[in-house]
Amino acid sequence: MSDGTPLTVTLTGEAADIVRSLVATGEAASAEAAVAAALRGWAGHGLCDEELGRLWDEGIASGVSETDGHEFLRRLRDQYK
Repeated sequence: MSDGTPLTVTLTGEAADIVRSLVATGEAASAEAAVAAALRGWAGHGLCDEELGRLWDEGIASGVSETDGHEFLRRLRDQYK
């Protein structure tokens, strides 16, 4: 990708290993290509306002929960203490 702007980024050991593995197996042509593909995938997974609205409407339409929210959170806190 010669048309990009140079940018230096430090990856964790695990992330660097993933990038190296993608290049070694041929899934990515280069480390730069692997990171660019990951960033495109990450950016593409955001929820747009329309999708959030649909999910909101779906939640409202599902009706009132039988579970008390405060009680549920108390049980979770107790479970993970």
